[in-house]
Amino acid sequence: MFRTLTHLVCAASLLSAFALPAQSIPAVHTEALAGNQVNLPDDLHGHTAILVIGFSRGSQDEVAAWGKRLAADYNGSPTVQYYELAMLASVPRPLRGFVTRSMKKSVPERAHAHFLPIITGEDAWRALARYKGGDSAYLLVVDSTGTVRWQTQGPATDGTAQELRRHLP
Repeated sequence: MFRTLTHLVCAASLLSAFALPAQSIPAVHTEALAGNQVNLPDDLHGHTAILVIGFSRGSQDEVAAWGKRLAADYNGSPTVQYYELAMLASVPRPLRGFVTRSMKKSVPERAHAHFLPIITGEDAWRALARYKGGDSAYLLVVDSTGTVRWQTQGPATDGTAQELRRHLP
């Protein structure tokens, strides 16, 4: 039994040596659809945050479903903030205003303060989220310093929402 325990401790030590280092989100300095300035991670002020990221127009349904679910669960939470991030760097500059106005019309007004159009750093976000292409929503749970503590991708299911809650304070 002692030998088995020793092997388990050695295996755990070896696995932790190969664990990926903690990664931090790129700095965000943008205006939410409501017009409020958002600076992440600075604005987290000791809170954990859930970031739902859409990299394509096709991801908007999954992102919106997550946003609705997070608003129901965490709007007004004293410990958890949430944001929906729409990556627009690949949208041609002359069209960004049109796209942003279109989003403002399609996103419910109550969600505007939590909806962030992102026009810079998309490659860094793709790498951080481990973007594989396609139209999925990507979720990151970050601590108050912007360090990623958990992530997943896909639709807003009950099972994924339960797993998400296990990674929140």
